[in-house]
Amino acid sequence: MTFSQVLSFSTEAQSAPTVRVKISEKEIIQAGATGAFRVEGKGNIRHFSLSSLPLKFESSPSGIKIDQENWGSVVWIKPKRASSLCLVNGRRYRVSLLIKKKGKFLEVINELPLEEYLYGVIKWEISPDWPPVAVAAQAIAARTYALKKLETSLPENQDYHLLSTEDDQVYGGVESEDPRSTKSVDSTRGKVITYEGQLINAHYNACCGGYTAASADVWGKSFPYLEARADPF
Repeated sequence: MTFSQVLSFSTEAQSAPTVRVKISEKEIIQAGATGAFRVEGKGNIRHFSLSSLPLKFESSPSGIKIDQENWGSVVWIKPKRASSLCLVNGRRYRVSLLIKKKGKFLEVINELPLEEYLYGVIKWEISPDWPPVAVAAQAIAARTYALKKLETSLPENQDYHLLSTEDDQVYGGVESEDPRSTKSVDSTRGKVITYEGQLINAHYNACCGGYTAASADVWGKSFPYLEARADPF
């Protein structure tokens, strides 16, 4: 059975959903935005200017403290302008941040559209110096992987779909974006890989040592599209 017989590319994902990516877990963080922003939490909304930075978010027995003031257990940071970016410990992220107290730590979750999430993934997973067709293929695989994760119900008390590490896909926010990678995401927008009309489990790796592993050998479950194959590249 050939690759073309097993897999097909689909444009079924034209309407990009929103994803939540866990980007940090610390007891204390510095956060805000590159422009004016608002903080929402515990029924309160407060507006901050850029000169208010940095805001100190700290885990405490009573919840989340912002500059020593208690804000409950869940806080949102939302820039007022679409052109502004969120800031977490000096790194920039698109759209909005969810900060949630989890035990003694603060989970920081970036919520943003899928395609903008991919902007911060592709450069980490494949060099933008590689041929554009290879980078485009990586974009399709990464999109398929993320959408497949969104199909899975979240465990209780988990508010994110993806981790920002090798456990899912490496994601570094705006600092990880590259114009060439972004072009590959945009040129393949909505394209995914399917098998018999369903999204595949699009697992991939940085190096397979010349031969890929069969899914049955890794996860104990066989997928027809994840068989062991020689990798001449």
